[in-house]
Amino acid sequence: MTILTTLENAGLISRTAQSIRSVVESHFGDLLTMPINPPSAFVDTMYLRYKNLPNGVQNNNLNGKVFELLIAIALYRSGIRPLYQQAIISYVPNVEFDFTAFCDDESIISISTKTSFRERWKQADLEALALKSVHRKAKCYLVSYEVPDAKGVQKKILNGGAMGLDQSMSAVTSDFDALVASFNKKTFIRPPIVPLMKSAQLSSI
Repeated sequence: MTILTTLENAGLISRTAQSIRSVVESHFGDLLTMPINPPSAFVDTMYLRYKNLPNGVQNNNLNGKVFELLIAIALYRSGIRPLYQQAIISYVPNVEFDFTAFCDDESIISISTKTSFRERWKQADLEALALKSVHRKAKCYLVSYEVPDAKGVQKKILNGGAMGLDQSMSAVTSDFDALVASFNKKTFIRPPIVPLMKSAQLSSI
């Protein structure tokens, strides 16, 4: 079975994402078999491999997609399942979350990934706030590749400069490993289907 077929079966890569599929097929056949632990070391090793590919194979348009895929696989390899990508949550309009997981205690975990933040962390903060306005027990994390970016936003979180985010971290540090370890203590479930209407008396036909 090819790496693409395996990733498709696990729901980790889209059949229509041709650019990233080409890179994975040519250069990342060992994504699920390479014995690299902990998760931060896996992300760091694989993303550096990607960044060292020739120009034209790796490019700015692919950076974020590859990083997001590596985060998904790092979580998958760590047993974090079921995990949903590009999720749209009921009653949270106009927001698509990079990663979402639902816990058996009715809480929700969301992870926003960006190779670097600059001012884009503000968007993630607003999205986290929107989620928490509906799901009070939600926990929202921002994950970057760049360590300085992650530390800068984490300071803002601790100083009250962010309204919705719970934690910011780099995926290539022990903070990410600690986050994954905390996930391993939870039980994740498939989310219930929310009906449009619980009950009502039909007034007209």
